[in-house]
Amino acid sequence: MIMEQEFTEIMVGKKFTLFQERYHSFSDGGYFEALDDNDGFIMTVYLAGMDETEKALLESEIIQARMIQDGNKILALIRYGDSPLIFEMNFDPTLYKDKRAMQIAFDNHMLTIVGVERSNNVVQTLRMSNFPMKLKQAFITAWTSAYEEENYSENYTKWLNHLYQYDTVTLWKDATDVGYFGEKGLLEWEK
Repeated sequence: MIMEQEFTEIMVGKKFTLFQERYHSFSDGGYFEALDDNDGFIMTVYLAGMDETEKALLESEIIQARMIQDGNKILALIRYGDSPLIFEMNFDPTLYKDKRAMQIAFDNHMLTIVGVERSNNVVQTLRMSNFPMKLKQAFITAWTSAYEEENYSENYTKWLNHLYQYDTVTLWKDATDVGYFGEKGLLEWEK
């Protein structure tokens, strides 16, 4: 079960301390979490030896979104422009017994994206954006259903393990385009 977090200040040039108890041996990649107290979501991107080009991509390049979906199971993927920076956003909403993931439906659908130098755990980039409307809508529907399914975590993990026989580039190519972060629009049922 995911525990509540105390207020944590995130600043460029400072150590990133959020979720250290869970990710004590980080590897390059992205980690997607729901924050408590209606603070939205966070995607932490860890890169070893982050260079200026990678920093610029993380700070300002358009973030494309795609997803692979099987019923109420979704693997979202993000890509910075046409660069090789592609990250998976696997997420099991049922790990949050307080159902904080559902804030995406009602109050907060913002994503804080933190670029962290993996070798020293220092924040290099910080950015905020809203979810693409198609992805937000898919999350709302899937996560609502997930909370009603017994053994969802086990089923989601098995499904992910099956997908992870493929590399991230293959998953990206096979995934459905769902827009880009920062786009404006209405949810299907708001039209």
